[in-house]
Amino acid sequence: MQSKIPGSPFFNLFPQQLKLRESVRPGLTLLHGEAGSGKTSAALAWLEAVIQAYPGEPVMVLTPLRTLAQPYRQALAAPEWQPLSPVSLQTIPGLVRRMVALFWPFVGRRGGFDHPYAPPRFLTVETAQYYMGRIVAPLIDEGYFSTVTLQRNRLYSQLLDNLNKSALVGFPHTQIGQKLQEAWTGDPARLRVFEDVQTAISLFRRYCLENNLLDFSLQVEMFRDYIWHERLPHEYITGQYRHLIYDNIEEDTPFAHDLLQSWLPDFTTALLVMDDAAGYRRFLGADPRSAQRFVRIADQVFTFSGRTNPNAELDLIKAVIAPEKPDAKAPPHLSTQKLASVMVLPASTARFFPQVLEQTAQNIRDLVAAGTPPHEIAVLSPYISDALTFGLINRLTEFGMPVSPHRPALALKDQPAVATLLTLTALAYPEWSAHPDFPKAAQALSATVQGLDLVRATLITEKIQATLPPPPAEQALEALNERVPRDLLQRTGKLLDWLRVNGDPDLPYDLFLSSLFGDVLSRPGFSMHTDLSGAKAVSNLIESFQKFSQSFEEGSPLHQSQLNPEFIRSVADGIISAQYLTDWEASSQTGVLITPVLTFLMQNRPVDYQFWLNLGSSGWYQRLEQPLTHPYVLSRNWLPGRKWTAEDELALSMDNLDSTLRGLIARCRRKIYLEISTFGESGTEERGLLLTRMQALFRQALKADPHD
Repeated sequence: MQSKIPGSPFFNLFPQQLKLRESVRPGLTLLHGEAGSGKTSAALAWLEAVIQAYPGEPVMVLTPLRTLAQPYRQALAAPEWQPLSPVSLQTIPGLVRRMVALFWPFVGRRGGFDHPYAPPRFLTVETAQYYMGRIVAPLIDEGYFSTVTLQRNRLYSQLLDNLNKSALVGFPHTQIGQKLQEAWTGDPARLRVFEDVQTAISLFRRYCLENNLLDFSLQVEMFRDYIWHERLPHEYITGQYRHLIYDNIEEDTPFAHDLLQSWLPDFTTALLVMDDAAGYRRFLGADPRSAQRFVRIADQVFTFSGRTNPNAELDLIKAVIAPEKPDAKAPPHLSTQKLASVMVLPASTARFFPQVLEQTAQNIRDLVAAGTPPHEIAVLSPYISDALTFGLINRLTEFGMPVSPHRPALALKDQPAVATLLTLTALAYPEWSAHPDFPKAAQALSATVQGLDLVRATLITEKIQATLPPPPAEQALEALNERVPRDLLQRTGKLLDWLRVNGDPDLPYDLFLSSLFGDVLSRPGFSMHTDLSGAKAVSNLIESFQKFSQSFEEGSPLHQSQLNPEFIRSVADGIISAQYLTDWEASSQTGVLITPVLTFLMQNRPVDYQFWLNLGSSGWYQRLEQPLTHPYVLSRNWLPGRKWTAEDELALSMDNLDSTLRGLIARCRRKIYLEISTFGESGTEERGLLLTRMQALFRQALKADPHD
């Protein structure tokens, strides 16, 4: 069926996609199926049909994360869509924040805030950790959390995660400690830690109410209790949109599902899209079981089976190693020939992990040489360490291949380009650090000035250190003329002189960064002149500072000269980086993708080839160690008072592994490379469930081989 919209991509729909497109009607329609079966493309076709059937009526496209709306964002960017019905891309957190801000005079008086007529200050992931740190740091000094070994930023984030769970699941935050205690079966000393958790959470909430600070949990509670169920605010929200598309509902929270269920009668048409056997964000509150409610109330249900790019061997492997129904009839065994055609083992098992990186790089080079675009290759591991990233990037760069590493949970300070910027900041503001780190300064200068190696950069920093306080760089570096080429000295002197002159403590840090980038770093002769990743780091650091500074009200006693170093210290303490939409967009466009497994699954992006590293690691299936929280106990599906046992942990691990394998195989079009070493990345011999399951798969194939 040819589209009526010029330039629309929907000229050739599969029969099941066409059937959905032709079924646009008032009421609730639900579409579900496995990943790769064409659901999102069908939803875009549905959107086009809605626009044609109801011209001019506003449409809301809702996703759990902004990043999951990327297919809609790309389609709507086409000029042909501009004059049509208004389409708004939304997330529940974004909607909640806007409505709380809009109705603040209404909310502030009822929500228990000490200053209801003063403006609210919304906290990001980063600024919420900062304020949690201000509450918890004195408690730690008093002996709280003494039996827990955690980096402070991780401790803060787990406490905030508890608050978020209480708001999204729907129980009072005052019950968090009790719920964790009731389910605990380990060392009784942990029970005291849960008391500390409750104390810290309660103090943080009180501090927020006293200072008009709204972290995510408080935004949700204010929206749920004082906006959604009030007639005028409710009518204002529901009157904005007439049609709904809600994609990846299995990755959203019970709060989101509650909200949408009560909202559905106000939409003329609604299409909900759900991945079967997914729910990868359960550790962040996603609830696939909660999403199942919509199957029961839908007016029509469509089930997509198969994949738009079928691979019979891969689909058979998926059915063998990760069956969706445990009691399903066992599929026929694969022969070794068919198995090897899609699951590629190394010619010889590497002994140590660096050999794995070498093999992986060589295989990727061969694929690219044979015509595979680099962005059709993904390197996956449960965790992406600095060593893995650095080693693989170096090898692939030597082969002339673009690389797109994507580590969304990486702290800002651990991103190399950001670390360089922070060191340059320390050179501009030496009063912020009593002991400047000159080895880091040498690394920063070498990374910034093109052609300046680390040895010469060290000579320069030693000269600077010997002449503190620093005179003009040209004068200080004159003695190095015979040891450092003149052009390198001139460029280094230009950078150092700029830092010496422009280190104004009253200048907002984002303006300092912007000027540094524009005046020096982006100019010829400096690394960021051609390095887009460096420019992205500047942008991310500026955005992070701006969000940080917004949490301080105008006229705050924290002066700009204090705000700047406070931000730098917070970053140095390991504030977790927020997700930047540009990072997701860049990682999906160019280069070999290097990313954690769960991040890849949440990108919802198929590739031709996948490389699985660290197969023996338990990270493929075990939940993260979180001593201060428990995402499965703090959920609606957990019975109050029930204990979390070793059997529950094992069942969860098996379910996680099955779900991960199904998701990865469904997102692979051609082949999966299994990169195995005797000793894992940690230097120990690892024998996790994934490795043993893959070994069993190949043993089965050998038994089924007619040549044996």
